Amino acid sequence: MDALVQEVNGVATANQSCGHDPHSTIVLYLYLALAIASAESALNLLSDLYFSLRKKKEKALFK
Repeated sequence: MDALVQEVNGVATANQSCGHDPHSTIVLYLYLALAIASAESALNLLSDLYFSLRKKKEKALFK
């Protein structure tokens, strides 16, 4: 997708270290799962995902 130029042992090399590829893959597979699922199960999946991410965010904020 994109790469960052980093110097390793005096040599500039391209290094994929920003994390966009895994996030893009997750979004793609979520889209595919929702496209296959029925409307009710798709809403349940999105609701579970939302509350799971919300809990993680709240936990990180209140450490």
